[in-house]
Amino acid sequence: MKSKFSTLLLTSFLLSTVTYGQNALSKKIDSLLSEIVTPNEPGFSVGIVKNGKFIYKNGFGLADMATKRKNTPETPFNIGSTSKEFTAACIYILAEQGKLKTTDKLSKYFKGWPKYADSITIAHLINHQSGLRDYDSLIGLRTFDDNAKVTETLAYEMLIRQKRLNFKAGSQFSYTNSGYFLLSLIVKKISGKDLIAFSKQYIFDPLKMTNTNYSHTHQVKGKANGYVSKGTGFEKITVESDVIGQGNIYSRVTDWDHWFKEMKNHHQLGEKVWKNMLTNNKTDDGEPTGYGGGLEFKTYKNKRLTEHGGDLSGYHTAMWYLPEKDLGIVVFSNNDNAKPELISGKIFDEIYPATADPKKPENDGDILPIKTIKIDTSAITGSYRFDNDSSKIFQVTTLGNQIMLFQKWNDTNYPIRSLNDSLFYIDKGNDITFQFKSVANGKADQLKIVQNGSSKKATRTTVKMALMDFQGNKMSFYSPEMNAHYLIMKENENLYLLMNNPAHQYKIELVALKEKNRYLLIGCDMYITFKYNNEKLTGFVLDHERIKDLYFAKE
Repeated sequence: MKSKFSTLLLTSFLLSTVTYGQNALSKKIDSLLSEIVTPNEPGFSVGIVKNGKFIYKNGFGLADMATKRKNTPETPFNIGSTSKEFTAACIYILAEQGKLKTTDKLSKYFKGWPKYADSITIAHLINHQSGLRDYDSLIGLRTFDDNAKVTETLAYEMLIRQKRLNFKAGSQFSYTNSGYFLLSLIVKKISGKDLIAFSKQYIFDPLKMTNTNYSHTHQVKGKANGYVSKGTGFEKITVESDVIGQGNIYSRVTDWDHWFKEMKNHHQLGEKVWKNMLTNNKTDDGEPTGYGGGLEFKTYKNKRLTEHGGDLSGYHTAMWYLPEKDLGIVVFSNNDNAKPELISGKIFDEIYPATADPKKPENDGDILPIKTIKIDTSAITGSYRFDNDSSKIFQVTTLGNQIMLFQKWNDTNYPIRSLNDSLFYIDKGNDITFQFKSVANGKADQLKIVQNGSSKKATRTTVKMALMDFQGNKMSFYSPEMNAHYLIMKENENLYLLMNNPAHQYKIELVALKEKNRYLLIGCDMYITFKYNNEKLTGFVLDHERIKDLYFAKE
């Protein structure tokens, strides 16, 4: 979908110190960003730093819907996992002080863990190569409550219960919050100071980032409240977790000129700390991971990009630094529908517009206004299997007022938008369309995917199961590692998983996959594989993006 902004004739000379240039740039970016949310919705704040100085900062939408308080550049936001770079910096500072080594083993700092703690180093924790299961996912799968209260005590107890790793430490890269939570505890053990006090002393105060720090309590004056869409409106989200290290920094965009200058000059943290932060780490087999000390390394428009995002319910963040341009961009959002990474890309494109190739149709991933769905989504939600490849399944769900399409074969999740009642396109452009067809009995039977003139068909999965093991209607399974009971029952020739928890009643359909005894849980990013001994059902193994081989025994 071609943007009206894509042909603006802004050139790089506008980044000079000429007052006219600054005003022209600000007006163009204001015009671009004001289209994304309405003034009466939750929104975001933006800061753009060029050569160490702000060239733009502004806020959009509301920080508090009850009082109609607006977002401004001075509004604090929870920046989620963008916090990780500061946690890594604290560890490297302690290493420079000679108080720890990144080769130290987990077992040196935490007693009573399984034997695998002898194989995990601090470096593995920083680099997401520890193999530890994700504590957040474990707690979520125990309660099926995204807003369950998570404490440091609960997170630690959940981790120490795990009898095995997802993989051998150092052999793979797998993003997880567990490592950075444990790093925060190591900072406290070694320095005698909570991560809040340590980072304030060695990072935030020296860099004059006086409005940035971790928070256990989330009692931050003037903060933007997080919101998720519900029906035709928005619901305020209360962040309950007191865990820090992996996230839960609150920050204002006005602090980030100092961090971008430090990222370039290395004056405060020093060259050795920044060398560690900016090194693209490798797994044991020499494969680069694209991750350093709480920072990710990518390219954008053939330019090197150092970045990290942050995502939690109600808040999303993007932090970009492009060293070749000495350009830093931060976007902090309190609207769960907003996409700061996409916004950051459009800002860069506005500052450095590319020359259009007349031979190619333009598809620049336009930012579209957030809309409320006005169609009957129940007609299209469900799972669809490719006609020519039965192992590949699309899952169509809704998240608030957004339709989401999840590719189960490669764990890719993205929003789609409606052109009409049956035709949809990817939110970042219109080069792929999805058409739901043959609606009967209130449900679409087929999904047609068209990309670059080529089409494929997928058919709604209607696998009927008649497992003899479940003739008794229900079976209970227990995981000691998660301390959770799951019920699986047979109903109308289908299998369902039920949470055996009176406070949260969940009923999730299981769909058979191509692999023997393996099933997809519709609406969840997880699979279960039933296990047998001499043809007798003994339990199942649960696999999740951040949890592998978690065993549930039949009770």
